[in-house]
Amino acid sequence: MKHSILLVEDNLGVASPMAEYLERNGFEVRVAQSAAEAKTMIGGKNFSLVITDLRMETGKDEDGLEFVRHLRRVKPGLPVFILTASGSADTATEGVRLLVQKFLGKPISMPHLLKTVRTFLDDFYGAAN
Repeated sequence: MKHSILLVEDNLGVASPMAEYLERNGFEVRVAQSAAEAKTMIGGKNFSLVITDLRMETGKDEDGLEFVRHLRRVKPGLPVFILTASGSADTATEGVRLLVQKFLGKPISMPHLLKTVRTFLDDFYGAAN
């Protein structure tokens, strides 16, 4: 099974190389440049994982967290990683409450991202998938 990832990142300078790297390593990746775009995309496809930026359009942590709240309403079991270059203790607490699987610091090396994604998906879905 080829895993599909929704990458939600408003900065194409970050999203494009990340998506290309993951695709070269066997993943199907769709990129949304806003939470609104991601909400539309999430309804039409089953993703194995969502990786979302924390701060998007308004530059507030609420952007990514609001998107995760939406995911929990419409796809409650879908795994989520949050990318962040910052983030407060309150944000981390809210992420835990929303069952975010991982917080990943930015910048992140592509090999580290790949290893984290592969290990998580193998554990979550089973290594045979």
